[in-house]
Amino acid sequence: MKKLLVPVDGSECSWKAVKTARLFAEAVPAEITVVYVIPDLSMYHAYGRDHTYEKNLYDASRYRAQGILDEAQKLFSDYDAGNVHYITKSGEPAAAIVECAKDNEMDTIVIGSRGMGRMARLLIGSVSSKVVSHAPCSVMVVR
Repeated sequence: MKKLLVPVDGSECSWKAVKTARLFAEAVPAEITVVYVIPDLSMYHAYGRDHTYEKNLYDASRYRAQGILDEAQKLFSDYDAGNVHYITKSGEPAAAIVECAKDNEMDTIVIGSRGMGRMARLLIGSVSSKVVSHAPCSVMVVR
């Protein structure tokens, strides 16, 4: 595992994934990319909202993304800074994570699990489940 992708969303499970990736990287030096995906907000325009509302939502999402990436950066503050990268992507989260893994030729995705109930998972699925199904590399799901 030389290139790890770690998606974060601010949830407890995503922070566990960050800490797990850090442990792996300390054992076997690795390049880590922490990614935050801003969900596609264009659907709000379809419900009669104007572009200003959509832009405000996007700006708030970018602000949240930066705050979460800043927190991740603190967790890696004493790790080799040249080997940790922070990026923000937009789109459907699972698809954006898989695309990021492909584009950057990642060896492993370390992703947090979410505790969805069976019915919710059946109806909408989870990001981690979709990533496991479509990833071009190994995926470690952290609980």
